[in-house]
Amino acid sequence: MELANAYNMYEELKTREGVMDFSDLIGNALRLFRERKNVLKEYQERFKYLLIDEFQDTNFAQNELAVMLAGDKKNITVVGDDDQAIYRWRGAAISNIIQFKSTFQVQTSYPEQKITAPHRKFWIHPII
Repeated sequence: MELANAYNMYEELKTREGVMDFSDLIGNALRLFRERKNVLKEYQERFKYLLIDEFQDTNFAQNELAVMLAGDKKNITVVGDDDQAIYRWRGAAISNIIQFKSTFQVQTSYPEQKITAPHRKFWIHPII
């Protein structure tokens, strides 16, 4: 009960001060894009190409935001390593990177599109 009260006070304080935390930024952007398709279209036109680093650390909402911004053009590049997925405790969903290909359905009409997985980590060098 004490934790619930603290959370409610936190939410009230944010509202009173007119501020948002990180999850509010993502959640409110999703809400805005769902409710006002014209705003989503503006951002899709503004950001013609998306590059997302550390994709293995994205959560469901962040993945949904990427899907919405990529739109029908699907001009998106993500960088991630499923071996480095360490943020599950804060909601990161490794399934985002594992299901990337099916989520964005790489089209065969564009043979230059591909998904690569390096066989060797370039930053690992033998000790000299």
